[in-house]
Amino acid sequence: MRLVVTGGGTGGHVYPAIAVANAWMGIGPDHDALFVGAEGGMEARAAHAAGLPFEGIAATKLPPHFGPATFRALAATLRGTLQARRALVRARPAAVVSTGGYAGAAAACAAITMRVPVVLVEPNAVAGRATRWLGRWARRVCVAFEEAAAWFPRERTIVTGAPIRAGIVSRVDEGSARAHFGLPGEGIVLLVVGGSQGARTLNQAVAGALSALPEAVAVLHQTGLTDAEEARARAAAAGLAPPRYVARTYLELADMPLAYAAASLVFCRCGASSLAEATANGLPAIMTPLPTAFADHQTANARSLVRAGGGVLLAQRDLTPERLAEIAWGIAGDRERLRAMSDASRAVGRPDAADRVARVAQEVAR
Repeated sequence: MRLVVTGGGTGGHVYPAIAVANAWMGIGPDHDALFVGAEGGMEARAAHAAGLPFEGIAATKLPPHFGPATFRALAATLRGTLQARRALVRARPAAVVSTGGYAGAAAACAAITMRVPVVLVEPNAVAGRATRWLGRWARRVCVAFEEAAAWFPRERTIVTGAPIRAGIVSRVDEGSARAHFGLPGEGIVLLVVGGSQGARTLNQAVAGALSALPEAVAVLHQTGLTDAEEARARAAAAGLAPPRYVARTYLELADMPLAYAAASLVFCRCGASSLAEATANGLPAIMTPLPTAFADHQTANARSLVRAGGGVLLAQRDLTPERLAEIAWGIAGDRERLRAMSDASRAVGRPDAADRVARVAQEVAR
């Protein structure tokens, strides 16, 4: 049986789709997968890197305000839907799984008009516009957060968690993982992850907080390309160097599970994939949502983990180096609190979410 996965625009749509495709192919030797996404988008590169065949379609983001660009975007979406139909005719899939984004919406629309079963994946606590609209026709909707279920028909909605990359939970022990990065074997490690491109606001707060953190806290910092040199320079100015402060421009796929294994807690944005990976690894999170995210969905994601007891919400307007250092040491310096938050984070983590979604797709395909 063939599964078409679709979604794109950001890693939060692309990597969950790849995770589901891999889980689907792991069900049996007769299961294969095709990725349908925006031509020229990041999904093409990611799919090829994952060894998945790829079909490109037209896809354009709708502008926030109505105007001439709206008509151009709608025309591109219509063209993409027709292209997706042709791709589905050739592929003859048993089901389509869409993780969102404009390419994902076009391909899901094409599948619905062809009566191919569609499974939607909504990884955020606030459902996206396209996913809300498509939910009325989808055979199943898989949500990561209980709160998101309110947007969809109850009888067709399942809480599966957000699909994450296979192997993101490492079997390597903490000491070996820390040795891989040259971090201290003892004490606390704060992992800073602002996404694959880094996050300048988070980077600046970390740079200012370094001198305020006790010696018992080491920092593993994914800076992104833009801020790499500045981050290292500010750490040096504060008198910090490896093993107390280790900066990486980008944590490769093989490094990311080791980074989680080495860490005691994480400072991050609140995208669904970031939180899904942190909770799968049982890490308490200090979370600063991106304030410009659609419908402030990152804040909703963060609040869900706060309610579970696994994280602290630090709004960007309140983010200062002093406040960050205070919160980080308030967690790390209290072993009982750190352990309780780790347990709470792990309790809500769903490392098998991709397998769950793949099984739902298999169910509707039959």
